Amino acid sequence: PIFPHIPLKWGEPIDAITQNFDLIIGSDLMLYVKEYPNLIKTVKAFLARNPAKFRAILSWGRKVPKENEQKF
Repeated sequence: PIFPHIPLKWGEPIDAITQNFDLIIGSDLMLYVKEYPNLIKTVKAFLARNPAKFRAILSWGRKVPKENEQKF
């Protein structure tokens, strides 16, 4: 099957996205700690559309040295 790719900036409204998704899979999404609130906002918006079935799988692999964290 072909899975859709829909460009989206975390925190932006998802109103323009007409599809409902049961599953969102993302890798290396958690690098920018400052964007966590926007990431959570977006995941919650998708969850609100389909609360009975929605799942999100997000990867976690912190690769930024501690001394460079403030840049992210």
